[in-house]
Amino acid sequence: MVVAHEHTWSFDGGAVRRLLDRGVIARRCDIVVAVSREDRRRMISMEGLKPEDVVYIPNGIPPLPLPEEELRRTDLDLEEDDLVIGTVGVLREQKALDVLVKAAALLGGEFPSLRVLIVGTGGQHRALEHLINELGLQRTVRLLGPRTDVPALLRIFDLAVCSSNFEGSPLTVLEYMEAGLPVVSTRVGGVPDLVEDGVTGLLVDPGDPAALAGALSGLLGDRERRAEMGIKGRERRRSEFDIDVTVERIEQLYEELYRGKRGRR
Repeated sequence: MVVAHEHTWSFDGGAVRRLLDRGVIARRCDIVVAVSREDRRRMISMEGLKPEDVVYIPNGIPPLPLPEEELRRTDLDLEEDDLVIGTVGVLREQKALDVLVKAAALLGGEFPSLRVLIVGTGGQHRALEHLINELGLQRTVRLLGPRTDVPALLRIFDLAVCSSNFEGSPLTVLEYMEAGLPVVSTRVGGVPDLVEDGVTGLLVDPGDPAALAGALSGLLGDRERRAEMGIKGRERRRSEFDIDVTVERIEQLYEELYRGKRGRR
């Protein structure tokens, strides 16, 4: 019994990719697991996989560990009344963090106490640093680099952002939700499966700094709405996207496949 799990599917139109997915992987597997409904749809419509050969099982995460040490805003040279936007991830083109930086430039006049914290490392670090300097955002946007205290950092954020051009089912978004943060994200991949637009966060089209800035502005100016979205996001994460739920769904799939295969043999 062979199962393939596809986690971040980004169709590039290449014939080789189609050949591998449809002609090699799918033909040699009993089932392909997609982590988002959108990934499943594209595998069927764009790569020609049979609907019965692709099943959607969303990702899940365990509860976040308690921080080993309390982190205060003053530890990061932040003021208590600063409005803090945060994002965590690898600094690569997929994450489109330049869009977040440009959105911050649009918000500066409206929210002078805005602070954007970008956590992680990667190949786009130098380009982002150059953009921040070019836009004069050295005080507003900070590249924190790799950190080992992310659970503590999440407690400092007022809201979290995912500005990606494409995603599968991002675990960071689930971690934001578990931390009780409203999520402003691009409407890509499996994110709409996770973030309920207008309820647990806001969704915008990718590659649009103005749209991202508009969504952020609406939440930055409304503390009560942020808190309400954060509570609902945490409740949704715990009921629908817990690691135990994911394991149970995969377990059921394996058992169904095994029973069917055993019957044919």
